[in-house]
Amino acid sequence: MFRNIGGHAYGWVYPGPIGAVLSPRLQGMDKYGELAYATTLCAACTSTCPVKIPIHDMLYALRNDKVELENKGELAEDIAYKGWSATFATANRYRFSVRMARRFQFPLVKQGKIAYGPPPISEWLKYRDMPALPDKFFHEMWPEVNKD
Repeated sequence: MFRNIGGHAYGWVYPGPIGAVLSPRLQGMDKYGELAYATTLCAACTSTCPVKIPIHDMLYALRNDKVELENKGELAEDIAYKGWSATFATANRYRFSVRMARRFQFPLVKQGKIAYGPPPISEWLKYRDMPALPDKFFHEMWPEVNKD
């Protein structure tokens, strides 16, 4: 049937890995974006492709595009990641933030674990344990241990 009348009778003409790449681009990410996740990205499709189309790279790019589309408008998450990035950008900022976090964690700690926090952390803490910050981190102890 497919050979005689073509793929249009089936709604779409591009099956397989190349279809997973083309369908979202031609028919829309909202309708076919999940096809990018129908593979393990093992690159077998690329190695068997007679013209060596980098299909696995294209599928990876589609996954990135889908994530970006889905995360548009997540202001709180954007602010959190930018804050995290700024905090960990330099060693001095990191050390300062650790000192501040260590100093201000005490009202939140119960039995060596952080037990309280603002939403959404409070919801996360209902099901997971988060240890309190230690008195000293490894990078703070290392100079004392490695005096030689």
